[in-house]
Amino acid sequence: MDHLEPIPLWTLVANIKQEISYGQGKLQTRYGTKQFSPGTKVYIIDWYAGMCQAITVIGLSRDTKKLITIVIRAEWIENFRVKLCYNPKVCSKIKTYFD
Repeated sequence: MDHLEPIPLWTLVANIKQEISYGQGKLQTRYGTKQFSPGTKVYIIDWYAGMCQAITVIGLSRDTKKLITIVIRAEWIENFRVKLCYNPKVCSKIKTYFD
């Protein structure tokens, strides 16, 4: 019965930055990332201890419009906040990740 009634989870949520600088000297600009469109809401589910340059996120893919779990650079996201996640697919992916 658990799969029919998902329990909401508290998660850290952020958005992909509109413009991301990259390249030598960070002189070039791209809109969003290769995997996510600018402004996409991502759920932060894990990070690498230490300098915390990379984080694991769940979000809606730019191309396939399906939820993906991927590691991206922490500097590519903005507008951090804590929210309750009610989306059953995202809650399921979070639970699967930690099993």
